Amino acid sequence: MQRRASGVPTPLAAPPAATHSRSHAEVVLAGTTFLRAAAPASRARGPGAGPAPPVTHAARPMAAEGPRGAGPGAVRRGLWRQCARRVHGERLRRPSSGPRHLGAGTARMSASLVRATVRAVSKRKLQPTRAALTLTPSAVNKIKQLLKDKPEHVGVKVGVRTRGCNGLSYTLEYTKTKGDSDEEVVQDGVRVFIEKKAQLTLLGTEMDYVEDKLSSEFVFNNPNIKGTCGCGESFNI
Repeated sequence: MQRRASGVPTPLAAPPAATHSRSHAEVVLAGTTFLRAAAPASRARGPGAGPAPPVTHAARPMAAEGPRGAGPGAVRRGLWRQCARRVHGERLRRPSSGPRHLGAGTARMSASLVRATVRAVSKRKLQPTRAALTLTPSAVNKIKQLLKDKPEHVGVKVGVRTRGCNGLSYTLEYTKTKGDSDEEVVQDGVRVFIEKKAQLTLLGTEMDYVEDKLSSEFVFNNPNIKGTCGCGESFNI
């Protein structure tokens, strides 16, 4: 205000009349006010003036996103998305309302990525890597001949006993069934069963049948023995 010498305030002069249209238009939407610039009215230009600058029209505010009848919260979220698209042409990330926690389903899925499997198997007996016993053709023929008159027996069983003058001796007997711990050797249709105690002593052994004027017997050509008695009945390993 301007004051006169008398101290009485004098009202300011009225502003000049507007020479162009209203400079701003207010748009009120859901309680939020957006301002957009209006295009200025055309003015008279002199004869020497250059071409008129292009008139830029501001984009009209978009309608709030969200279904019809949505509450104020949905409208505010829609307006926030509109503003995010308008700021320097960049998309802004809406702040999270709080920490997010993985659900139980997600935890199970992650654990299931890493999976692990177990298979139940029955116990297996340790078997020798080579044949425990081989038979010569003479031994095969003799065993077939012995079993010919004994159809109730399926083969012969080789065992080992502690006897004789040098410790151990092999035994042969007929058998009707295979024992749980017996090792079975099948050769040329002949079945020979080896008792568990004799299996290690017979590794690589050849079973032969020898017949001469004085005797006829099965002979075990065993590379594992260290010594025998004079008659050859017993041995030690």
